[in-house]
Amino acid sequence: MSKLFRVKVVVTGPFRSGKTTFIKLATSGQSIHIGHKGITVGLDFGTIKYDGMTVHLFGTPGLNRFSVIRDIVAKGARGFILVLDSTNPNSILEGREILKEILKLNGNIPCVILANKQDLPNAIPIEKIKSLFANFPVIPGILTKGIGIKESLALLLSQINKIKTMILNQA
Repeated sequence: MSKLFRVKVVVTGPFRSGKTTFIKLATSGQSIHIGHKGITVGLDFGTIKYDGMTVHLFGTPGLNRFSVIRDIVAKGARGFILVLDSTNPNSILEGREILKEILKLNGNIPCVILANKQDLPNAIPIEKIKSLFANFPVIPGILTKGIGIKESLALLLSQINKIKTMILNQA
């Protein structure tokens, strides 16, 4: 009998980028949201099954004043998805800073960038966002329609699975 492999994935990003929507839709509405007046002040949480793994999705608050919670939630993650608001240049810049913080906390763990709101007329083109995050895969998203969720999770979890396989082969 094979062991069940549990994975902690953090969904993070700037304020109003779509983190709560991502987790809510990824878990088919079976998520927990700790917020106040529509703003995440604690975290979002949900669990999915993927390719023999139990994946625990932890969403962080986006407001800078809650960055200490982001650091606590991100600790020990196996990978993370950075959700950006493609219509907001400040979101992109802030996302770069969040990326640095997460990597500093967790080392070089897998990361996928999800460029949300790509359907809006003022969205920064996906190629421009890819050039700003050159070392990481960037997935275009329209989270209100569920677009980008499966693609970003599949890509991140395949990266995590490669690491898991490498570790198991060394044992």
